[in-house]
Amino acid sequence: MVYQVYKVLDGDTLNSIAEKMNITTDEIIRLNGIDVSDFVPGNDIVLPKNDDLYFSYTVQNGDTIYSIAQKYNRDVDVLYSINGIKEYDYIYPNQELLIPRSYYSIYNVNDGDTLEDISSNLGISIDEIISKNSNLYLIPDQVIIYKRD
Repeated sequence: MVYQVYKVLDGDTLNSIAEKMNITTDEIIRLNGIDVSDFVPGNDIVLPKNDDLYFSYTVQNGDTIYSIAQKYNRDVDVLYSINGIKEYDYIYPNQELLIPRSYYSIYNVNDGDTLEDISSNLGISIDEIISKNSNLYLIPDQVIIYKRD
């Protein structure tokens, strides 16, 4: 799963952050291993990255990664990559998965790739790659998100 760090601000509540990020308060608590009393302004917490690139899906009883991919017409390998799971990993009810919006796709970095190579291969600007991918290391198998035409 793709995550981001969020600094708790004055006036933030677990409920307001959960609503803003489209996740549950229980998920915030579970991800951060914190008690509600530990939730104070100034602290950094980890949240699933859930913006215009993705939406969150809660796994239901009987779901498989294949059935979810089929339901949303997404490539199963894309779901594996962006959620950090392997082909033989189990998914379980109430697990949160990120599903890329239909107009986004991924590119897996190959050994020796440069930003210029990737930009040229995908037909998009380097600035666009950087704007959608906050941590670019260009290591093999790193997932790069890009907008499809």
